[in-house]
Amino acid sequence: MLTSILRFETKRLLAGGTAPLTAVLLLALIGYAGYVGTQHVADQRGVQDSYLSRHAERIETVRERLVEAEAEAVRNGALLDAPVGFGMRHPYVMGSAQGEVVTLEPAPLAAFAVGQSDLQPAGVRVTMGGQQPLGGAAALDNPLKLLVGSFDL
Repeated sequence: MLTSILRFETKRLLAGGTAPLTAVLLLALIGYAGYVGTQHVADQRGVQDSYLSRHAERIETVRERLVEAEAEAVRNGALLDAPVGFGMRHPYVMGSAQGEVVTLEPAPLAAFAVGQSDLQPAGVRVTMGGQQPLGGAAALDNPLKLLVGSFDL
């Protein structure tokens, strides 16, 4: 039964003359979705790279401050056995102030699933106080683009 219906509908579609136009339009929309998705994935990778470079800069700054503080403590004759109070060596200070940005690499077919970024954040900053999603209200875009959404396959 299903094969006869499929055959009948195929004959009707070919008889109407719209099949080639529909196929061309479908291929054009798939190409456009791929182009938009590729641009989105490239932007997402750029944001991930900026998160990683900023985090590395912050850690390097803290390391430099720690080396300076340890050198000052050695000059003053202090012991460096354990962190005192909430100094830079204390894990809570590093975990709550710096945190770590956790991101996923875009999947191979991410260019055709741009709409997922509306539902899931691109990355999360994990700190001692919990997770803070990156994006959301902090990454507001053009309001019309937010209303319409991304064009994906």
